[in-house]
Amino acid sequence: MIAKGDFMESRYVGRNVRLPALCRCIEQFFVEKGFETVRIEEKGGYKIIVRTRCDRDIIENVTVLVSGGPNDFVVRFDAGSRSRSFIRFGRVTTFLGGGSFLLRGLKSQEALEKLERNFWVCLEEKIDFLERSTGRDRE
Repeated sequence: MIAKGDFMESRYVGRNVRLPALCRCIEQFFVEKGFETVRIEEKGGYKIIVRTRCDRDIIENVTVLVSGGPNDFVVRFDAGSRSRSFIRFGRVTTFLGGGSFLLRGLKSQEALEKLERNFWVCLEEKIDFLERSTGRDRE
């Protein structure tokens, strides 16, 4: 896994996983947590937008990008930029009553970090399952 600014991504090579099936698993993960998802097919992959309105601690949508092919693909979890903006703004305006922005940003960042940790654990399990099921299809 590689952290790059506001997102974390991981590359998977030689796993033979059908990306539409993987996207369904990713969407299922978020739906089971009460979120709404929208999947958009793009050139070279998929974008899954996760609407987090049901979680009052998270102040931004999450975007998951899945790109590549069955044997070489990248999954990218993109979130946190709005939370960090709230934290920065709250720090600057604390003396003027902006502490609530700081607190809101910190709560959001903490909730996103927990969601992301659970996402990567679930993703590894789903990729392993899809890889095994694809292997059975070939036998």
